[in-house]
Amino acid sequence: MQMLEEGKINAAEAGRLLDALGSTTPAADEGDAGRAARGKTLHVRVYNRGSDKPKVTVNIPVGLAQWAMRFIPREVRAEMQEKDIDAAEVLEQLRANPGEVAVIEDDEENQRIEVYIK
Repeated sequence: MQMLEEGKINAAEAGRLLDALGSTTPAADEGDAGRAARGKTLHVRVYNRGSDKPKVTVNIPVGLAQWAMRFIPREVRAEMQEKDIDAAEVLEQLRANPGEVAVIEDDEENQRIEVYIK
């Protein structure tokens, strides 16, 4: 993670390293969902309406997303709690149920946003 923070590797490379470490030394409390999540990636695609080519593509290894949750600022965590959003539970549901997570149609921006785990 220090290499990621220093910019020596990117997020995808960090995810592959985490997956490699996880596959050789699984945590005792990892459970079936954690083992199933290895190698899974959260994908976000933003399309202009009418286009088949995404204008924005973001791929985040699920293991990296889990690690990054530790760094959610207190203010954001407080807002999430006020709205009854449990980030750990959301991530657990995503890991346990790969596939389409959300499709958002933004009429103002004339965009379509797809979020899925594969």
